[in-house]
This record gives sequence, structure tokens and C-alpha cells, in this order.
Amino acid sequence: MIAFIARAPKLTKQKRGTIKDMNKRKVEEEDPEWLALQMKELGARHYFYKIKPEYFDHVGPAFVTALKKRLGEEYTVEMGEAWAKATAYVAYNMTLGFESQQAWVEGTTVSTSKAKKQACTI
Repeated sequence: MIAFIARAPKLTKQKRGTIKDMNKRKVEEEDPEWLALQMKELGARHYFYKIKPEYFDHVGPAFVTALKKRLGEEYTVEMGEAWAKATAYVAYNMTLGFESQQAWVEGTTVSTSKAKKQACTI
């Protein structure tokens, strides 16, 4: 491991920040509204990658299947359910961001799609 780090100086040169900056980031990462905003922004960026928003919903089940195969006997149903819920939440917020970006680019409103979309509950 040390040899790898020594050969990869870019990995060892992290942004230097103050303790205050690091604490602020930790607080932000624990804030559900901040996390949802980050996921929405990620979904908005995916609009420009020409991704279909339906694909967001396929990531979770694919990830859980891969996890199950990779972990074998270490895999638990509870683990799979937790990851399924987490990825569903990500997909939900990414879809909202994608639709918002799409509406902005097309000069329409998102109100019709939001009215049809149920709230994501975990």
C-alpha cells in the first residue's frame, strides 16, 4: 500500500483546509437536505450526458445483485434492503434534478411531473 501511495503523489496531495472547513463539510454531509441537493445537482448534470432518467432506477437493483454475488455468504437481506433504499433515494432525487434541468432547458415547468411523482419515503 505504501509503495502505491508513493507512486501516486496526486492521491496524497489532498486539498488542505482548516479544521473549521473539515468540520463544516462533515456537518453538511450529515444534513439530509444538503445531500438531497447534491443528488439533484448530479441528476441535473446527467441531463447533459443524454442519460434517460429511467436508468437511475436500475442502478440500485444492479448494485444489490453485484453486492450479493461479490459478498457471497457475507451478504445479508438487511444489507441488500438498506442499499436498495439508499439507491432508491438517490435515484428519486437525481430524477427530480434531471427533470428540473430538462424543463429549464426546454423553457417549460416541472410542476406537471412533480404532481405525478410520489414523495420518496425511506
